[in-house]
Amino acid sequence: ASASGCRIIGLNFDGVGGTYASGVVVLISGGEQQAMRDCNIDDNVDACLSFVGADSGQRFIAENCGFRRTTVTNPAVLLPTVADTAGNRQFINCNSFGGVLLRFNNSFNTHVIGGRFRNLDFSGSAGVSLRAIVDNCRIATTGDAFTIYGEDSAITGNVIAGAGVLAADCQRNRISGRSEE
Repeated sequence: ASASGCRIIGLNFDGVGGTYASGVVVLISGGEQQAMRDCNIDDNVDACLSFVGADSGQRFIAENCGFRRTTVTNPAVLLPTVADTAGNRQFINCNSFGGVLLRFNNSFNTHVIGGRFRNLDFSGSAGVSLRAIVDNCRIATTGDAFTIYGEDSAITGNVIAGAGVLAADCQRNRISGRSEE
């Protein structure tokens, strides 16, 4: 369910090699200003964190959290597949322990700042004005390309160890590497 102002602090969930199925934390609709801090959800079959409805988890913040699925090529965090109008979700210093951190889908105004992960999944975002910000992250693609779909995003100051690909419909994005001063 979804409730405004809820906080989860210090949750440690071990999926025990994919023994447990279904999402661990699921935000269904509405609600705002939820937060997760210092949590670890690891080795789960399904998504560790899911935002199911449009605008579910508005102004959500995950800080210093780790999310990883048993199959590391599947995104640990799933953002809404229906169009957001007021998402504003933040993932600050979040890691995916060698896995794909999140799938943007139709989310709006998502910030991923300072994390370490294998990749981000933009594949459900073709033609979507994401307005995403990805900044100061370490992205180790391990053979997969970092492929950007969607529009109106800023992907700056990151270290990406692997090929970067701009999909055909990728428009009005600012992409730049880390600068040394």
